[in-house]
Amino acid sequence: MKDKVNIVVGICTKNVEDTIEGVIKVVDQGLNDYFPEKKSLIIVSDGFSKDHTKERANKTVTRTQKMVLDQVGKIGKGNGVKTIFIKAEEVGAEAVALVDGDLTSITPEWLKHLVQPILTGYDLVAPFYARHKYDGVITNHLAYPLTRALYGISIRQPIGGEYGLSVKMVKKVLVHPLFPAEFGIDIFITTVAACEDMKMIEAKLGIKSHDSTKDYKDPKVLLVPMFNQVTGSILDLTIFYKDFSKRKVADKNVERIGIEESETPKEVVMDISGYINDFKSASLSDSKVPISNHLPENTNPKTLSLLINHFIKNPMASGFSPASK
Repeated sequence: MKDKVNIVVGICTKNVEDTIEGVIKVVDQGLNDYFPEKKSLIIVSDGFSKDHTKERANKTVTRTQKMVLDQVGKIGKGNGVKTIFIKAEEVGAEAVALVDGDLTSITPEWLKHLVQPILTGYDLVAPFYARHKYDGVITNHLAYPLTRALYGISIRQPIGGEYGLSVKMVKKVLVHPLFPAEFGIDIFITTVAACEDMKMIEAKLGIKSHDSTKDYKDPKVLLVPMFNQVTGSILDLTIFYKDFSKRKVADKNVERIGIEESETPKEVVMDISGYINDFKSASLSDSKVPISNHLPENTNPKTLSLLINHFIKNPMASGFSPASK
């Protein structure tokens, strides 16, 4: 591609044939409604879908230039994002936005709020959604408390999935030694922005509905693998940025812009009794199993010690708050 591109919107996909056409059309409309003077490119980065995702993505007609690519490396969301970043760097993009291919609630306004701040000097736009209390288990109990405690930033949904990034931010993460291949990519992006002194802002995007929530009923299908991968990234990054987290970090309140909430999030159905039974079974069977058995492979043993010491010294640093705050 010879001509320079101003805006790249990347869509990560895997087996989302029912939603990909709608997502592409909304992205196309958003780019044309809010950035008609900019040259834009839509990139679909597919994770080796076994359904008709790629076929439908290719057939979707857009006014914006579009390309559909197989992601680099093994299957994983991180590699899907890396594919988008590499291509965005090749075409000289000023701003990059990421959205998931299974979204059912995306609107053209999302593009405005993810991209506009980047064009005016921000390095990272993180999403803020109105979510049902069960749609955000890993965020509420792991990602947000640790991110707030260790790095002092008030990004409420640090693994939200949708982002806006500057070229400066894209270049920084592409050369980072801990760029993850899988679900850890979102917490990686947020953490790198916090620790590398990037200019951040949150964008209120209203309600987020996505097709993958149907897999939340059985945690072993999606939530457990996601939990393991996100935890692995958090622990690795804690060691990498240990000097940053050891400093007395003042709370960094991040400005929040965007869409005012006007709807109530759809209920996410969870098998609560199943979770409780699984917990009881694991507690009984694993009562004498070392905690290291539950950590990702190759996790530095110093990581857990660092985290525990941090919370002992900073007991009020966890920053817990309800998902809607």
